[in-house]
Amino acid sequence: MVPVAHLQAQEAHWNPDTQQWDLLNGELTAGLNSDRSPKTAGSIGDHPGSQKTAVTAFKTNVTPEEIALCRSGNFVELLPTSRIDQLLNRPNMYGKMALLRVKHWRFTQPLMNVTLLLLAIPCVLTRASCIHNTAPTKTLFLMGLAMGSVFVFHQLAANVPPTLASMPSGVATWAMLMAWAPIFIFGPLSVFLLDRTKT
Repeated sequence: MVPVAHLQAQEAHWNPDTQQWDLLNGELTAGLNSDRSPKTAGSIGDHPGSQKTAVTAFKTNVTPEEIALCRSGNFVELLPTSRIDQLLNRPNMYGKMALLRVKHWRFTQPLMNVTLLLLAIPCVLTRASCIHNTAPTKTLFLMGLAMGSVFVFHQLAANVPPTLASMPSGVATWAMLMAWAPIFIFGPLSVFLLDRTKT
């Protein structure tokens, strides 16, 4: 990709009323793509076809909130769900996958905590005294698998398959599936183990 313009300023302050950045000593350099090639391209100011114009404001949908969203993953965790929905409904949204992961994990995490509890109960709630020696190991093994799956699926949520990425709602569907996958796997397993428990 070849840049067509370059905007620089000494300072930029976001104006929420006008939804634009107020620039201090702003300068817009346009015409960078005219007769420009990677071999002959020099600095922006040295380009013969460039034109510099003083600008005082720049209107864009890139807000300070979205900049913080792209720079910090912890910022997304602190947003309320209503604000996440508002950001997701905006056109050309930045950090969409991070928002979707947080949104879906907020609903599935309490269910996963209950699933972990249901997995641990059959390991320790038994009338067979001989099993008590292996109960801690079995509990640790199941907890490790379940919590490890949460971590793995959380990481996989960021890697959307190309077939789904090209679909309109493919990214949202993939994020939802990755959030619910540990429950779909270990939820039925916990019910099965509870059904076999004899107290």
